[in-house]
Amino acid sequence: LPFSRLSPPPDFKYLGNYWSDCSLEIKDVQHTDEGAYYFSFKTTYDRWRSTTGLYLFVKELTALVQPSTATEGETVSLTCVSGCPTPEIIVWYKDGQPVLKPVFQTRREDAGRYYCAVLGQESVRSVSVALNVQYRPMNVAVSVDPQNVTEGSSVNLTCSCEANPAADNYTWYKRTDSPGSSSLLQVGSGQVLSLLSVDPSHAGVYLCQVMNSLGENKSTELLLTMEKKEPGL
Repeated sequence: LPFSRLSPPPDFKYLGNYWSDCSLEIKDVQHTDEGAYYFSFKTTYDRWRSTTGLYLFVKELTALVQPSTATEGETVSLTCVSGCPTPEIIVWYKDGQPVLKPVFQTRREDAGRYYCAVLGQESVRSVSVALNVQYRPMNVAVSVDPQNVTEGSSVNLTCSCEANPAADNYTWYKRTDSPGSSSLLQVGSGQVLSLLSVDPSHAGVYLCQVMNSLGENKSTELLLTMEKKEPGL
């Protein structure tokens, strides 16, 4: 009985010649396809079945990122477990982009989701796993609002940075100059330093220091200047 006259699942396709080749193709293999497979011939006079079968094992790819949370500069290893006895060439992707090496020293930009696949079968991939890269505060900057400061007005200085885990300590300093020396005077804490009713004594150089559990960093210096309030305004 020709295979074409049966009603096979849509992902099964007979590739044989009905004479000496009984090849079968299975597309989009699922766990339900696992099991023993046999072939048989049925003619007008007789029926014949293969004496041995072929067992199809269906395994999943499992991606492992070790460690899954790493400090910047720490070595991370990517491992793909296929469950198949035959070694395969594994390829890796991060957020859809190819990864060249499965072992690397982490950088901040390496954080993301990773998955693996077998070369030539990239459409069948593992479940993605996340890599969390932690680092001390970087790119610390200070901004001022409003930009144009007038004597008697209120001003907010805001400290921002990139950090993982998030920065949890902000300290503000103002540079004080004296003949032959310069030092930093602590003038506040918190991400925003609010200066109310500013006067000429508030003018000067400000910077903030940011900390998290991995370290600290300082911003570049910000020069705060102000315009005198016009008489009668």
